[in-house]
Amino acid sequence: MKTSLAKTLARKKSLADLLQQVADLRLSTWCIEDVAGRLVFGKPPGAAMYEYPVRVGNEMAGRVKSENPGAASFIAALLENWLRQEDEKKQLGAETLHLYREINLIFSFSEKLSATLSVEAIARLSLQEAGQIIRFDCGAVYMWHENTGKAQLLAQSDNRFSEKINPVFFQKIVNSGKSEIIAAPADAAQMILYTSLRLGQRVLGAIVLQGASFSAADLKLLATLGFQAAAALENSVRHERATAQALKEQREKLTLEMALKNPFFKELMAVVESGCSDPAFSVETLADKLHRSVSQLQRKIGAMTELTPVQIIRDVRLARAKELLRTTELSVSEVAFRVGFNDPSYFTRLFVREMNCTPSEWRDKPR
Repeated sequence: MKTSLAKTLARKKSLADLLQQVADLRLSTWCIEDVAGRLVFGKPPGAAMYEYPVRVGNEMAGRVKSENPGAASFIAALLENWLRQEDEKKQLGAETLHLYREINLIFSFSEKLSATLSVEAIARLSLQEAGQIIRFDCGAVYMWHENTGKAQLLAQSDNRFSEKINPVFFQKIVNSGKSEIIAAPADAAQMILYTSLRLGQRVLGAIVLQGASFSAADLKLLATLGFQAAAALENSVRHERATAQALKEQREKLTLEMALKNPFFKELMAVVESGCSDPAFSVETLADKLHRSVSQLQRKIGAMTELTPVQIIRDVRLARAKELLRTTELSVSEVAFRVGFNDPSYFTRLFVREMNCTPSEWRDKPR
């Protein structure tokens, strides 16, 4: 920001009064000029004169001219000291304003997030909040999709935004785990500002903005917003998973209770419970013991419940595993072998998929 000597003297009456007192001493004739050579204070000296620059940092603000070198040097030093103090006040004011904006953003965004549950709504709100504090042309929020291993678009401010930038570029941004300002790949006149939605070492996605220019303050504010959005997205995903799991368990429980009233299903469950600890026990084994073909067995079970034979065997094994985890000190591998899994790693992956936690975490949960 350019420093104007004329404006400074007009605003700061105390400085102008001080300079006038120096002038009234009539030690010599001197004047102050701006960088363009325009007179802003005093009376130009005669032909024989000394000139001293007035600088603020690396910026040239003007010069002092006098027939007396001591007077010119003194006035220039006085002006530089005063202008430096004013510049420091401006910087402090700018930093205070930025801090206020950041604090206000945190509280405002947190309050709105507390009433938002779905990941799509959180993504839309993140873009809206970014637009309140950062000037950008278009933007989008992406989330890492664990099943596909790709960046999934959750929200965008411009329906054409996802078409403007190569998907590979988006993928790179989401995977980076960083917050940066970089040149837009398809438009030299545009910049990309992005922040990763990150929790610890986990990258959930990214907020990506495109515009003419961005500042370091914009980057800091977006990073703050991104941290809050990441926490909200994580909570939303956990809530959705827990709700889906609860509904699934409740539905299966009801259908199982109805099925157990059927004599055939009672026999089927007895066979599964007696044989599932054997890793070789399979749907073919179950069908053979019930004197049916696999297709007949599947149709029979399908008429009574939403479960498949594979799911029934799996659920009985998992139920036994949970009981052993709760009531014994057996290791996870020992539990896996006892309930019919010959691969502890597969058992753990299956347990995590069904229970949203590892066997060890489930064991440590309070009952």
